[in-house]
Amino acid sequence: RGMSVDFIEGFEFDNGYMSPYMVTNPAALEALVDNPYILLCSEKITKVQQLMPLLDKIMRAPRPLIILAETVEGSALSMLVHNHVNMIFQCVAVKAPGFGDRRLHKLEDIAAITGGAVYSKHSGFTLETMTLDQLGQATQVRVTADQTAIIGGGGSAEDVEFRVAQLRAELERATFGVDEDVITERIGALTGKVAVIKVGAPTNAELKELQHRVEDAVSAVRAAMAEGIVAGGGAALMHAEPALNDLQVKDDYAIGVEIVRRALTEPAYLIAANAGYSGQEVVAQMSTMDVDGGFDALEGRYGNMIEMGIIDPLRVARAALENGASVAGLLLTTNTLIAEEQTAWGGSAALMTEFGSLDEGLHQPSPDASTPQSLGLGPSVG
Repeated sequence: RGMSVDFIEGFEFDNGYMSPYMVTNPAALEALVDNPYILLCSEKITKVQQLMPLLDKIMRAPRPLIILAETVEGSALSMLVHNHVNMIFQCVAVKAPGFGDRRLHKLEDIAAITGGAVYSKHSGFTLETMTLDQLGQATQVRVTADQTAIIGGGGSAEDVEFRVAQLRAELERATFGVDEDVITERIGALTGKVAVIKVGAPTNAELKELQHRVEDAVSAVRAAMAEGIVAGGGAALMHAEPALNDLQVKDDYAIGVEIVRRALTEPAYLIAANAGYSGQEVVAQMSTMDVDGGFDALEGRYGNMIEMGIIDPLRVARAALENGASVAGLLLTTNTLIAEEQTAWGGSAALMTEFGSLDEGLHQPSPDASTPQSLGLGPSVG
């Protein structure tokens, strides 16, 4: 019961399994493989004969196999899928990260982490002659349709440190910005860790609810890592409103700018209103604060949202504004629109019909400059 987080050595990249029939958890569409051997190959694998000698050795172990290769196709892939589906031999084929020489370089990084050797045209050995000692190992490998995580690689710390030292020396010699970015990313992947979040609950319903919360949190963290963070609680959107002052527009364009201007205050307004506070007062107070200033609706206090830990991924805030503008633009070009009938205060008439006078206990905001009614977008309160 509860939740725990473990941080362990790991390596992640953005390629997934080559066949959905290789999943071990159909509900999550992922393959979770414990204690596997890892075959690292920078070439294509197309024939069963290329793999049979090595598979015979692995099946005597017996342990599952992860194949990282340029591609696995033809009779080789068919044979692996057949054996996996019929539970004869567990194997997951994954497209190796990168292209061309970069694929080989990234496989060499993975070799340092897992303790394996990379087969290529210039490796000096063939797939048919590979031994178990030349395969990488890991505590666990998790594979989805578009991402792979190698957890607890079997390589030594000395090998990883040596590989990182090589890359740092290469970084000093790099002459192009693109090369520098790629090498820096590889160093980060080699020195990074993987967080394993374990969730438990007494009932399946509670477990699923916790699982969805964790998945949402992980997605938010990834979005934050990709584009950064901004003040949450609607503060970032609201403080972006002055940027519209620089737009020199008139007529219909000016109306559009005004709609966007007032829409930017709506998240902060509604968060406050839903928490039982005056949205109008909160918006007015926030407008006098600095760019990270906002209102903590849970504690009922104003302050620096970043310092209070109330943050949003920039990607989420940006996407919300872009998607909202896209939907609004679509509505403007639509001849017919079906919408719920609204109550006098802007709530759903369907809700009143279903639950009687339940809405009497809900917060009913007054119309002001930051409500939809003031824009002519909803019924006025008479």
